[in-house]
Amino acid sequence: MLAKDAVICWTPDRPPFHDRPTAGTIMVTTAPLPQHDYGHMKTYGAVNLDWRQMDAYDRRQKLQRLFTQIIHKDCIPEIDARLALSVIDDILIDDLHSQQQDEV
Repeated sequence: MLAKDAVICWTPDRPPFHDRPTAGTIMVTTAPLPQHDYGHMKTYGAVNLDWRQMDAYDRRQKLQRLFTQIIHKDCIPEIDARLALSVIDDILIDDLHSQQQDEV
């Protein structure tokens, strides 16, 4: 799938999300999403107007910020995040860095 069509769904592995069945998991899909986003507490991507209006460069920058937030703030293992995001064909996953930066 292309980044412009991708929807990232995840549930942090930190309070207050620990009791959720999807805590610590991430997936990437396309819209439309089922009513409850596969049980995930957070989503971002093609379901957001700003994502759809971004050019490829800005979308890549936003994805980088999301990636670091997902790893550092939301405590999703980096390897799991990379694996989930690897289904996005026009993003080089190896180019995403895990250094902390400003939150999304």
